[in-house]
Amino acid sequence: MFFPDYKECDVKTTVKQVGDGEDARFIPDLPIDRQPYTLVYCDGVNYYAYPLPKETLGKECICHVVYFAEDDKLVQRFKGLIGIGNEVCKTPDYKSIITTTVADVKIAEQKEILIADASTKGETVDPAVLSKVDYKGTDALDGYPVWAFLTTDYRDK
Repeated sequence: MFFPDYKECDVKTTVKQVGDGEDARFIPDLPIDRQPYTLVYCDGVNYYAYPLPKETLGKECICHVVYFAEDDKLVQRFKGLIGIGNEVCKTPDYKSIITTTVADVKIAEQKEILIADASTKGETVDPAVLSKVDYKGTDALDGYPVWAFLTTDYRDK
């Protein structure tokens, strides 16, 4: 993304506490001390800034980390490294945190369209019709992207 000064990746980790008392902060447990930019998805919520809420302490999370290129060796050895780009959504680590699939979202969207169309005509949709709505795309079982850039047209630049 910002080559050659920065790199990026997605990791699965837990939230740890740094400091005590009034100085306590809750941050992702990452192999590097300095992160120029980290997005965190924990407990069903996207967090775009630190510190994280105390309630996230010890919980698993998915992080998108933009880091300094000189820290790449540390990051590449990190056991929680998942990868980069839309392929991350297919991994068991990602899907263990993001349990909603692409199919879940596409089916819900199609049902909303059917209901809205029927509503404009003053009709209702038969529940039997709604139960037959399906999505069979090749990405149906992928974890749903929690960040806008994790889509099928994402390219690491």
